[in-house]
Amino acid sequence: YIFYSKNLIGIKMFTIRKIIKLTIATTAISVASMSFSSGYLGGSISRVDLEFEDVPAADVSPTALNIRIGNKFNENIAAEARIGIGLNGDSDSFGDETDIERSLGVYLKVGSQLSESIYPYFIVGKTDATLKSLGQKDSEQDTSIGFGFDFNQSDSTSFTVEYIRYMEFEGLNVSGFSVGFTTKL
Repeated sequence: YIFYSKNLIGIKMFTIRKIIKLTIATTAISVASMSFSSGYLGGSISRVDLEFEDVPAADVSPTALNIRIGNKFNENIAAEARIGIGLNGDSDSFGDETDIERSLGVYLKVGSQLSESIYPYFIVGKTDATLKSLGQKDSEQDTSIGFGFDFNQSDSTSFTVEYIRYMEFEGLNVSGFSVGFTTKL
């Protein structure tokens, strides 16, 4: 019992440390967004693919809603924080449903204006996500990398299409395709 109690406290402390680090990073980006004239706020809907290398029949594609806040430091570099929640779970071939409980991420976007309305970019950062399946929750974090396009609709709003490989762990690949919008603050 004492061994179990110590491990449980250690796990809780580890989780609390992760939450504190992500909160500090998110707050820093939020403050930076408010202190610069190129801050932005947006949202997106993602289809997240969870692909199991050894059991393809267990693959699922739940959907998630993401809120993002960021700051464009110059024409080519932006920093962004995102918070996401699951919208719809998905069932695998065995009938087991998997859902995204929540996700948190901090990212760096590097891009270049291709034309007046098209801005392609690469994105890299850290994602921390909690998945729920078979009544259990599992949290993981990993380096994320992807690419996307902002399609400027006006001087203050843009439509976004993006693909990110969020994480890889224990034979599970998590990636997503999202569509969304951003508006300048």
